Amino acid sequence: MTIQPDTLLSRQHIRQQIRDRRRALSPEQQRLFAQQAAERMMAWPPVVLAHNVALFLSFDGELDTQPLERSIYMAWRKKSTPSELARAFAAIVRSQAEKHLSPSIL
Repeated sequence: MTIQPDTLLSRQHIRQQIRDRRRALSPEQQRLFAQQAAERMMAWPPVVLAHNVALFLSFDGELDTQPLERSIYMAWRKKSTPSELARAFAAIVRSQAEKHLSPSIL
């Protein structure tokens, strides 16, 4: 499937609009919305019933996924073995160490 140039421009325009709107929010509003998104996800039945959850880490002005990462970790911790827990925690620590968030310049 080939994506048409006008579709690519439209997607880029939408992404730019979202970045602009996100930048207009105060840091407190961004934290609040990230927490609300995490709460909604943790109440969503497919997540509640899941044995494994894959999560993309946020970057480039996207919604902060750290509240969701913490919620998933805490929920999973309650039903995991110590070795699974250690691996999950190590992965989260690694991802946070590699995560160098900075404001988008786009």
